[in-house]
Amino acid sequence: MTFLRRLPRRAPLAVLCRCLALSLLLTGCYTPGGNMFTATDTGWTYLSTTAQPINVSVVDVRTGKAVFSQDIPEGSQITMRIIAKGGTSDEFPARLQWTVVKAGTQFGRLRNAVSCPPEEACRIDVNLREPSVEAAAGQQQLTKAPPGLQAPNVWPDGGVGPEAQSTDIYDSP
Repeated sequence: MTFLRRLPRRAPLAVLCRCLALSLLLTGCYTPGGNMFTATDTGWTYLSTTAQPINVSVVDVRTGKAVFSQDIPEGSQITMRIIAKGGTSDEFPARLQWTVVKAGTQFGRLRNAVSCPPEEACRIDVNLREPSVEAAAGQQQLTKAPPGLQAPNVWPDGGVGPEAQSTDIYDSP
């Protein structure tokens, strides 16, 4: 009882507020799958890897023209969102904010902006592009067999070996 008397009445509220703030921080803002509180104004994140490098474009569906296009470097991600106000004209009344950061980054500011059509007139196209020369060389190296590993039915000195003899346990003789 003495312990409870020492705590101010607002202590449980303060603990609750701190727990809520911590949970908001841990959910992350910029992840490809979205966060716990995903909404249209939280933005979109697309990841570019060495196996799947991407190009992201924002297309005005009214004209079919791309108003924004960016090749995302391998090992990076792009996060972007559209804000309803802040554009420069009646044709482009909205503002697209975006940033390209290291893959896995969950927090940060969207440091770049460009005027764009309203959100309902935008389409986001994500296209795969050719991997870089270094990534392609790495993929070719992965497909080579390690030294000493032989394909089945091949003798060590070359030539075809005997056929593998296998039987199914349910086959009757």
